[in-house]
Amino acid sequence: MRALVRNPRSAPPLPPPPGPLVRAIVSGAPGTHPPPPVESHHWNDELSIVVEANLAPAALQLLREAPGRPDPLVLERLTSATYEASVISLRVEAAAIVALRQFRANAIPYVIVKGPAVGRYYSSALLRPYTDIDLVVAPSQVRLARRVAASAKLYCPSSIEAPWPWFDRYCREGINLHGDNGANLDLHHHVPPWSFARQLTTEVLFDASEAGSLRGEPCRFASAQHCLVIACLHLLNDLWKHSPALLSVRDIITLSKLLGPELTGKALTNANLSWLTPLVAQRLSVFVDASELGFGADVPLPLAISLRLSLLGWPRASRLSDHQFGWAGRLPVANAVAYLLGTAVPSRRYVRQRFGSYRQYWRSGVRSLRQMVPEQSPGTPSSSSHPGRGPVDRSSTPS
Repeated sequence: MRALVRNPRSAPPLPPPPGPLVRAIVSGAPGTHPPPPVESHHWNDELSIVVEANLAPAALQLLREAPGRPDPLVLERLTSATYEASVISLRVEAAAIVALRQFRANAIPYVIVKGPAVGRYYSSALLRPYTDIDLVVAPSQVRLARRVAASAKLYCPSSIEAPWPWFDRYCREGINLHGDNGANLDLHHHVPPWSFARQLTTEVLFDASEAGSLRGEPCRFASAQHCLVIACLHLLNDLWKHSPALLSVRDIITLSKLLGPELTGKALTNANLSWLTPLVAQRLSVFVDASELGFGADVPLPLAISLRLSLLGWPRASRLSDHQFGWAGRLPVANAVAYLLGTAVPSRRYVRQRFGSYRQYWRSGVRSLRQMVPEQSPGTPSSSSHPGRGPVDRSSTPS
């Protein structure tokens, strides 16, 4: 077992140390991290990281404030990436409105989290681009919400079809829905990871949510405190996807500065997530003084949570977290058991369509488990990426 999981406090973080440009952008603290001069090689060296992390709008703002004359090629790339990020956000927003109107017409309450909910707390919403809209609905409304979403021509891709129809309700926190019109809607019934966010029930989110609108459509947004908690939890999700979590870190810093140290600490405590404080501080310390933001407390890490974090790959990926079975670490115990049983024996339809027979399905599962035992060098990809018979396709699993 020791070869498959790691102590969540014994290893360095997965992401490599960021350069000065990335630190300046993510910290969002004018004067604390002076922007590198525009002629500096950092703009060229770190540009790809900035664009890939969807930080181009913030980088463009920083470039305009930096001393000296900007490199025309750097300026052109950042301007282009900023325009593209804005277009994607607006397209996703416009396409989602169709479904949101249907939800309102069918009396399905929801709360928007992440993306546009967090963007409300930036100095400009353009500085917080997004590629999807995340909603949280009550678990009892999931089936109706999916039917209504289908009427708006939003469907779950067949590539992430679950082994059993009941998985979406009991073994996943939510479902990714896509439409031909550019819609990208993540429909959640629990905040992920489910096993850690059980205090953030839909009732709690609804009660604290704030009224607003999206392109004129009335809606509810998660409060600043809940946005902060969700961003902290999303650090776990990002790392599980082998992402450096730069956008999540920037959200946390932005929201913590807005709330102040006292409310920041209370936000995690009220969600029964005070143990998350030192883990978030570990990541923030690369960019800012985490203690000044309210992440200074060294809270003991419970053993059960430590094991779950190891399964999820904190603070660096473990071989077990790369396997589909690692998803069980995200779920409450009863749901995790149902997940493991349902994955071990999927529906006939699922097996027939993807593997042909149960024999082939189980053989592929045994092979993928055997591949986890030998030591692999960091970054070595596994031989299988098919959901259910090897590593999880992290880009298509619910966020």
